[in-house]
Amino acid sequence: MPLILASRVGHALRAWAAAHGQLFFSSRPASGVAVLLGLVLLAPRGALMGALACAAATATAWALGYPRRPWLDGLYGYAAGLSGLLWGVLFAPGPAAWGALALTAVLSPFLTRLAHRLLTPLEIPTLALPALVPVWTAAILLAPADTLGGLDAAAGALGASVILVGLLLHSRLLASAAVTGIIASSALSLALGGRLETDVLVNGTLAMMAVAAVYLPWCAASLTLAAAAAVVAGGLSWLTAGTWPPALLAPFNLVTVLVLVLVRAHSLRRAGRLPAPLPLESISTPEFGRAGWQARRGLNDLVRAAAQITVLTGAGVSTEAGLPDVRGAFGLRLRQRGITLDEFLASPSVRAEYWRQEEHFSRLVLGAAPATTHRALAALHRCGRLS
Repeated sequence: MPLILASRVGHALRAWAAAHGQLFFSSRPASGVAVLLGLVLLAPRGALMGALACAAATATAWALGYPRRPWLDGLYGYAAGLSGLLWGVLFAPGPAAWGALALTAVLSPFLTRLAHRLLTPLEIPTLALPALVPVWTAAILLAPADTLGGLDAAAGALGASVILVGLLLHSRLLASAAVTGIIASSALSLALGGRLETDVLVNGTLAMMAVAAVYLPWCAASLTLAAAAAVVAGGLSWLTAGTWPPALLAPFNLVTVLVLVLVRAHSLRRAGRLPAPLPLESISTPEFGRAGWQARRGLNDLVRAAAQITVLTGAGVSTEAGLPDVRGAFGLRLRQRGITLDEFLASPSVRAEYWRQEEHFSRLVLGAAPATTHRALAALHRCGRLS
């Protein structure tokens, strides 16, 4: 029993630490610890409130039995952690602020899961949306902080350096994208206002990281596109400065989603010689994404050179066509109770539930349509190149 308890506590701590890393696209617990330490230097009160909110959300998701893989990766805690961080920066301390944050932390896993269910099938990342909605709501109800305060230059540089070390533990390419984003956003901020603006730096850097190293494979074309995205996100942040409720990370969210939508258009992608976005379910480290992209380029060369081709497809072809995801992190298998043959034969109510599930599945299947892979296979077949 003590060993089981120790194992559960260890897994919970891992999920809690990973959630802090998710603020900068890292699922590695060591990176999350470094990110938290950096945030303590940058915004102590916000870091404390974020850590506590993240712990509450992680525990809530565990108690509800949410899928284990995304839970361990911190996907159910990061939104609460981000909400707490913003809470500590934006709102005046007091019982009302703490009570509202506690409610937000408990609801955060629900909001995160809802956002994933709605957006992931469309290949749209949720980004900071599950955190922005409650923070914007709280901005209407809670008193703002008396002053946002200035950031000591030395503490800011040290905090950013610690966060960069954490990113380096996860991926050298991700850390490189962050450094590039900081440089580009700093130059933009100085050009626009003559000083470094935190909102411009954060939105520009996150947009650079998301486009160059997370959702697109790392290459010269994606770096160029990411630099443009960083400039646009930083510019939007500068234009919306001083509004209440504040824009916060909305510019980064908006620009990143728009870039992904545009790049998925085949004609635009070919015109700009850009790589296709990575499937959300396959996203890991930038090194892994780049290796997969290079492998696909090699596969294209092989297909062009081969006289006969044998193709083995996987489940991703089905989900791309609109068939329901069964085995993924938010798949049907995890949302429906398993029914055994003995239960089916013994219980009329179980049989009725089974047929309800089948009818629901059939309705989902009716919405499917041929995907890009199907069209490519059909074209190869017409050319007589399928073995």
